[in-house]
Formats: sequence, structure tokens, C-alpha cells
Amino acid sequence: MGTDVSMDPDKRTAETTKGTPHDPVVETGEPAEATHGAEDETWSTTGADSRHLDERIRTLEAEVERLGDELATARESARSADEKRLRALADYDNLQRRVAEERVEEERRAAARILERFLEPVEVLERAVAATEATGKADPKGLRMALERFENALRSAGLEPVPGVGAPFDPRCHQAVVREPSEQPEGVVIDIIRQGYTIGGKLLREALVKVSAGSEGATQGEA
Repeated sequence: MGTDVSMDPDKRTAETTKGTPHDPVVETGEPAEATHGAEDETWSTTGADSRHLDERIRTLEAEVERLGDELATARESARSADEKRLRALADYDNLQRRVAEERVEEERRAAARILERFLEPVEVLERAVAATEATGKADPKGLRMALERFENALRSAGLEPVPGVGAPFDPRCHQAVVREPSEQPEGVVIDIIRQGYTIGGKLLREALVKVSAGSEGATQGEA
């Protein structure tokens, strides 16, 4: 069947237009502006969140620094408190030791004062024994026994005689009253005029002694 050339030109134009593809329609105006506004709002929100996060980080860093300073202060306080505690314990130990030493020393002094009162009676007995033995008129046995009992009682209380005849002269416990020639080496105690004593290892009374000047002194004296 051939083409109908007698068709209405308007109809042909319509048919031609109907079969021709249309170009894409681009919308302009307000819808496009709305899209750009949404993007700007998104970027604005993101920037605000970033600033807020930075501020939060700075706040946390400052808080960490503050807590670090407080921790350092607490450690220093703890160290100082520990040092004070150790010093207090040391002071307490020293005080206890000093009190104990003072108590022992006071007890020794009290005992020394009491024992010193018995030295004179002992010396009287010693002279009585020596005189009785020298005269031979009586038996000094009874006096010697009494003297020994006195001496034993004093020793049990901590009283000890200082080194006597034959001992080297010691200025810490001897007082030289006489220095005379003798056959003993120079500086040796040759006689005791008054006995000396110690108590608890400390001097109670020094001994009055005669000290040898040596044999050369004896020769010069004879000449």
C-alpha cells in the first residue's frame, strides 16, 4: 500500500513531531537554589561539630593536666608524711633509749651513794685486821671474816676495787700521793693508801697510791 499524499499537512506535522525524540528537560529556578542551601547547611553543621570537638579535647587535656598536678601534689604529700612518720619513729626510739640509759644511770648513782656509805666501815675493818696482825696480840680471824663478808656483799652489788699494788699507774683511777724509789719499775703502784672502787664499770672513788720512781731513784736516794 503506498503513501497517502492526500493526508492533511497538519496531521503529518503532528505525526512527525510525535515520532521525534525530545531533549531532556532541565528544571531551573527555586529547586536548584534549595539544593545549594542544603549543602551549605551541611558544611556549616560539620564545622560547628569540629569546633565543639576541639574545645572538648582542649577541656579534657586541661583536666588531665590538672589531675596530673593533683597526683604529683598527693605523691609529694605522701612522701613528706612518710618522712615525718619515719622521723617520729626514730625520735621515739631515741627517746626510749635515752630514758632507759638515764634510768640505768640513775639506778647506778643511787646504788653508788648507798655503797659509798659502807666504804668507811670496810676501811675500818681493814685497818683493824692489819693492826691485829701487826701486834700479834689477838687473832684477827673474826675481823677478817667480817671484812670478807662486807667485801663480798659490796661485790655482789657491783662494787669492784681498782687495780692495786703491782699494777701500772693509771691516772683514770689512781691518784699518786707519793712517788718514791723502789725496786719496782718506774710508774708501778707500790702501795695503796686508800682503796679505790668502780661500780658498773664506772669510777666511784679513785685510789690514793704510792708510785715507784724506779731503781735509779733508789740509788740516788742512797747516795
